[in-house]
Amino acid sequence: MGSFVSIGECMIELADLGDGRYARGVAGDTFNTAWYARHLFPADWSIAYGTRLGVDRASQSVFDFIMQAGIGTEWISRDPDRSVGLYMTTLQQGEREFSYWRAQSAARKLARDVTTLQAMMAGKDMLYFSGITLAILPFHDRERFCDCLAQARRAGTVIAYNTNVRPSLWSGQDDMRNGIMMGACVADIVVSSADDEDALFPDERADDALDRYLSAGAHTVVITNGADPIWCDHSGQRSRHDVAQVKRVIDSTAAGDSFAAALLAGLAHGNSPEQAIDDASCISGQVIQAHGALVPIAPIR
Repeated sequence: MGSFVSIGECMIELADLGDGRYARGVAGDTFNTAWYARHLFPADWSIAYGTRLGVDRASQSVFDFIMQAGIGTEWISRDPDRSVGLYMTTLQQGEREFSYWRAQSAARKLARDVTTLQAMMAGKDMLYFSGITLAILPFHDRERFCDCLAQARRAGTVIAYNTNVRPSLWSGQDDMRNGIMMGACVADIVVSSADDEDALFPDERADDALDRYLSAGAHTVVITNGADPIWCDHSGQRSRHDVAQVKRVIDSTAAGDSFAAALLAGLAHGNSPEQAIDDASCISGQVIQAHGALVPIAPIR
């Protein structure tokens, strides 16, 4: 039996259906990964989500959704003075643009209590977080959060990290680069994308990104690039993987989140990184052929 906790911000989603209508849902990058993990990880693994919500009805609806999805809620704390974030997607030819309302999100204070953080992370088999998790935290909370991750890593927990770069959440380029690399320095597994890397370090090659994260301490680094090949370095073995081709992209929301879930699930099943990447590509390919962040998937095996 294993334990997986994904940590970050969960929000109410208004998803563009492409016909002038919007569907209300619950989503957020690390929650999306937890949701797909619940469907893809071995059945004897516990899947939980760590965040902070308000006590209002909107926050309660998010809490209820998480619980009903079969995801553990024991690491969700409540804040009487804050609420839950909201975002809306606008679609154009399958690509989405996000608009956010998250200033009063309780998740911005999820790292205030060291004791709670340490309890959340202690003894887990795998922890997952993202660049968005770090970006919404004030600087000292970000440091506190990464210190707790480093402590869990030293105790034997595998730390997985998705860079998920959102420049608008950072105060500037230097803050963004330093924050993203702060997360990379406590991670065993780093997943990034060509778009993320271009936002961080323009004009670099895939090899440069792989080398940078390996130098930071990761042992497995995966760089995706849309429909182009995926690059991976696992313990010094570098490989290139073709992507499962999709005839029509309907909505790319959660493409990377589902990829990360399937990748980590494959590793939890004991598959090689190469097999895990190939399966993750297939899962992500399914997700982008439907509207919204959370869609039904057919497991690879």
